[in-house]
Amino acid sequence: MMQLQKEQRESFLWQTKRLRHLEMRTCEFSSRALRLSHMKILEEVNLFRCSLLVEIWGLEELGSLCFLLIVDCSSMERMSNLSKLRKLRKLRVGECPKLRSVEGLNHLESLQKLWIHDCCSLESLADTSNLRLECSTIEHCERLPNRNSYCRCHDNGDSVFTDPAHARYF
Repeated sequence: MMQLQKEQRESFLWQTKRLRHLEMRTCEFSSRALRLSHMKILEEVNLFRCSLLVEIWGLEELGSLCFLLIVDCSSMERMSNLSKLRKLRKLRVGECPKLRSVEGLNHLESLQKLWIHDCCSLESLADTSNLRLECSTIEHCERLPNRNSYCRCHDNGDSVFTDPAHARYF
């Protein structure tokens, strides 16, 4: 029986290596950390209401990631540095009241839209003034110094995050 469990686990891990889109909703993890490093071709990660999730490992190894959304993960305290996500175009982090920092934003040259909201413990955020963001909104992050300096949107008639393909998330 133990051998079967090991084979099932290895088969599952092999299958997840081929994932391009990962969406997890209302998940209760047996571990407090989510490891994504083996899913190297992921293009989109959406995590909703994963209340026991404390940490995400391996984000820095997801070189194909274009969209990252983390919302209502009430125990989330940290995520790995984002600086190597060269293809990341849209980032939304919200309703993560224990999250203290989002590192590496200033290196995300492809980032177009940034929305961080309702992260009341967020104390540090890299300066994004060097990026060509179409829209950047930081709101309800009371501990973040100079939070208003992060907010800017070009007036092109769009509201924040209205790309039809991802409108339900952004």
